Amino acid sequence: MRAGSGAPREPDARPDARPDGRPDGRRWGSPADLVILLAGAAIAVAAIAPIVTRWLGNPPDQRLVDLEVYLDGGRAVLRGAPLYDVLTQPPQLLPFTYPPFAAVLAAPLTLLSWRAAQWAWMAAMYAALLIIVAYSFRDLIRRTGRYAPIAAGALAAGRRGWCRRTTRRGSGRSGCS
Repeated sequence: MRAGSGAPREPDARPDARPDGRPDGRRWGSPADLVILLAGAAIAVAAIAPIVTRWLGNPPDQRLVDLEVYLDGGRAVLRGAPLYDVLTQPPQLLPFTYPPFAAVLAAPLTLLSWRAAQWAWMAAMYAALLIIVAYSFRDLIRRTGRYAPIAAGALAAGRRGWCRRTTRRGSGRSGCS
């Protein structure tokens, strides 16, 4: 009988059960589900790790140059200096050309060391990638049922060209390959 119709409930029916049989609030019910989740994460990490390792291993003046521009913009905001007079250190001497809001968002990263800011920036870039992939391919991922984490990991891994180019510069302005 329908819930809320005043009729007695069937003895097996649980008020907190979803149509797929899982209790509300529990997304990963079995050890197999956890293995599937970890496999999806492993696929994405395996695709991204070589790119991150390569670019964070470059000489400091050749890695994440756009991040340096954002950080210098953030420092200018904190000092009250003119934002569009900012230039990065040699050899690039890159000007800040982004909207002022970008400098405001980058200001908290200036409190971190250069290495920590790089790691935080990379984590944010790849988290954004995963969110974009999950949203863009949500219908396809949903069709894979309990294997959705593996599908999402594989789709994120397939964006290696974007990852490679974006990681080198430290921004997503370069587009996808």
